[in-house]
Amino acid sequence: MLEAEKFAKTIAAVSDRVKSLSVPDELFVEPSFRAVYENPELFAVSAQALMARRDVNSQHKRIAALAMQRLSVDSFVALVVATADSVEQMASGVEVLEAVAFAPYNWGRQSLVMHHDQPPVQAVLTRLMNMPMLSLQRRASIREHILTGRAKLEYIDYMQMIGRPVRQ
Repeated sequence: MLEAEKFAKTIAAVSDRVKSLSVPDELFVEPSFRAVYENPELFAVSAQALMARRDVNSQHKRIAALAMQRLSVDSFVALVVATADSVEQMASGVEVLEAVAFAPYNWGRQSLVMHHDQPPVQAVLTRLMNMPMLSLQRRASIREHILTGRAKLEYIDYMQMIGRPVRQ
């Protein structure tokens, strides 16, 4: 559990220095954020534990969520499940789940979008689509864009447009 506490302190320090998430890309100025973002598998279990904590504020959890956007598909699905659990247990707000599961296209690997056809991803997307805490618009987006594969095509087009083609 020592690693989880160290991770929580790292995220808190990043939050203290960045102050606001109005421009999330500013997180990359912080070397400790970049270290986590570039090696998320080392912190995946600690990030799951952080999401379940009631004593950690929403901003810290959102920073952790953004830092985890490059996890492998399996680890990412586990983080989304842990975060959804924490929302249902009222340990986290829905904005934390949004930050984990639906980060902007220019962040990370977009695992839910890119792997929408894999059974574990479909299961978590179906769970999210049925969560009343998520907005009707978000739930419709999951149903009509992500699960159908339309979001994947949009993401691939977007990444190509900004000069960062996606390897499939």
